[in-house]
Amino acid sequence: MAMPAKRTTIWLLAGLLSLGVAAAIVWQGWGALVPALPKTLRVAVARGAQPGHTLIQALSRELAETGQDVRLSLVEVDDPAAASQALAAGRAELAVIRPDLDLPPNASAVVVVRTMPVLILSAEADALTMLGELEGKRVGLPADDRGLGAELQRALAQSGRAAATLVPLAADAAAAELRDKNVDAVLLSAASARAFSPSAPLGRIARAPRGLSLAPAVPDEVSALITGLSALPVGQSSLPSALRSEVEEVLAASHLLMADNALDASIVASLTERMFYARAALARRAGHAVAFTGLPTDNVTAAAIPAHKGAIQYYEREQQTFMERWSDVIWIGIASTGAMSSAGAWLARRLVMRRRDEADQVAARIIEIGDRARTAPDRAALAVLAAELDAITAEALVEIRTRDGSRKTVALVTLALEAARSAIRDRREDLATPQARPALVAAAPAEVRAVG
Repeated sequence: MAMPAKRTTIWLLAGLLSLGVAAAIVWQGWGALVPALPKTLRVAVARGAQPGHTLIQALSRELAETGQDVRLSLVEVDDPAAASQALAAGRAELAVIRPDLDLPPNASAVVVVRTMPVLILSAEADALTMLGELEGKRVGLPADDRGLGAELQRALAQSGRAAATLVPLAADAAAAELRDKNVDAVLLSAASARAFSPSAPLGRIARAPRGLSLAPAVPDEVSALITGLSALPVGQSSLPSALRSEVEEVLAASHLLMADNALDASIVASLTERMFYARAALARRAGHAVAFTGLPTDNVTAAAIPAHKGAIQYYEREQQTFMERWSDVIWIGIASTGAMSSAGAWLARRLVMRRRDEADQVAARIIEIGDRARTAPDRAALAVLAAELDAITAEALVEIRTRDGSRKTVALVTLALEAARSAIRDRREDLATPQARPALVAAAPAEVRAVG
């Protein structure tokens, strides 16, 4: 009763099918569990008083303490340009970035963290207010606004104007550089202009030093070519009344929270939703009003800085529910599990029927030995039959022990063995008595009777 190769193949297929069913169940359960697990995202943000640092810290604590499904881990860097590099290099999934400094190619915008008006400091006699008026001039740039200079040069060249001469300087030395006529104008953001009055809140800029003009830059043909600058209604700017002019709009440089394009849209949508729902809590944690705003979504395809697909889902109220997102996976998993279970049941039934057939064949062989024993001509023939019966018994015991045979199979084989051994034993007794001679001769072939 050695296990045939075909039976081994069947057991192998059964094992593989069982593994497939188990894998489908685990995959289905894991697919439903993963979205519920908190996802920790690394956020690159410039340390210190840079815009976004306080907001991201407050948001990180708020998400952790309220048990949200999205968590934040701060990656502090030196400045917004370094934050952009961290996002581009994959060291963070999110970053607070000034697009006019360095826009990573693998990221899209989520929210506007802070909007800073762009200012032009110039001699009072000149009072420059447009970027196009800086052509051919020596333009001073604080360290935090060096990206504006590169964008200015590109926009001047693109509009057919003469390039400016860029002069790096410290923000607190801008007035002295102008008075000494080392520069013709200074282009700077409201954050850099805080150096004129360090005690003033960020964006609440004091009046320019005597003899100089500090004016907000207004949109023109050149500014329209600079990525990262936008036209901001003067009423929405943080400029004090002393700096508000007759114009309706001023130029502003935005700090954006940007996310890696590879980040799942549902995670970004959830983070965006948590930010806006927790605005009041964030203000309490930060100690002041938070100024982040949503992205304009009226024409996302024409935006200079693309919005992340997860942010668009939130702004357009197109967020998918759990069942909308995972219904196909769940139903496929259920259907696959049902199909595999049916196939497994069919295979198990085939195996049981096959084992019954094999047990019947063994019993038939044992019964045949019993029948042959009843007509055996001599003790030598009985010995051969007894040896064959012992071999079958040994194989049957091995199969029953290794395959955990059923009670019915064991009972069937046991009854057949007892009947065969009884037939061999009875025939031996018959051959041992003289009365067995006629039966022996009668049972012998015709040629044996002729010799006798």
